Amino acid sequence: DDGKPLVTPTWKSGKATVKGFIRGYKPEMGKEIIVYYDNPVTGIHEMHGIGIKPDGTFYASIPIATTDASVFARMPNSTISFLIAEGQEVEMYIDRVAEGHQRIPNKALLTQQQQTIFFRGAHADINNCLQTEEAKSFDTYIPTKKYLKDIADMSLEEYKSYYMDFCQKQLAVLEELPFSGKMKEFLGLELKQDVCHSLFFGDSHLESAFRQKHNLGRR
Repeated sequence: DDGKPLVTPTWKSGKATVKGFIRGYKPEMGKEIIVYYDNPVTGIHEMHGIGIKPDGTFYASIPIATTDASVFARMPNSTISFLIAEGQEVEMYIDRVAEGHQRIPNKALLTQQQQTIFFRGAHADINNCLQTEEAKSFDTYIPTKKYLKDIADMSLEEYKSYYMDFCQKQLAVLEELPFSGKMKEFLGLELKQDVCHSLFFGDSHLESAFRQKHNLGRR
């Protein structure tokens, strides 16, 4: 952590480079990485494919509309989130050999769970932290099955309080986690964004929960 606060993205059309190497790669794992990017200008959920060469290397330029952006990637055997930056490189090292050793049925050969995806370049501090078990287990949203059961007979005010209480509880949990100030700021923003999304669709969620509880089916 460089001790600096999280950078606020600004509007700037350009491209971000994503490249890397997959150790232990085999073509049957899949020949492409799919990067998903929510374009804030067009409102389109864009999908960009990155081809993987037979030697496990990959390279692509992703068009973005801001200086910094969060993306979601579907990769061979996993899905991850990470940050990219306009005019800069994000480099990944993905160790599928080590990952395989963590899944071997033979307990004598089984190794302990450990990080197998590493980053260099733009936002490397946050991107590496996002791959840790602590970050992956931090909840920024309430699972659909749980909230549909919880909110079935709530009013809009009760629904709002339900999510605001969840947000405050998770912010308190976040403060106790062993993350840098910048990482806590980023996860806090992710949490607030997910809560705002749930509040925006409150009417729809309440109706879905009510219909599910009373076996009314979908409208």
